[in-house]
Amino acid sequence: MEAQTAQCLENVKAVLEAAGSAMTDVVKVNIYVKNATDFEKMNEVYRRYFTKDLPARCTVVPALTQPKILIEIECIAYSP
Repeated sequence: MEAQTAQCLENVKAVLEAAGSAMTDVVKVNIYVKNATDFEKMNEVYRRYFTKDLPARCTVVPALTQPKILIEIECIAYSP
């Protein structure tokens, strides 16, 4: 879980930076985790990327389609 969470957030960070934005511009995050028991592991990594002024967040435990995928993350960023 930790490695997949970090990879998801590194991907988000790279896309934001390529668009001239940053993680500090994220205002909303949706996180889909395969197992509710992984929430704390995910949250520990998440807090390394969002350290202050945390964006609004929704965490859902759906049935993800690929067995090896433990997490999916999407976000909305605003940069004036």
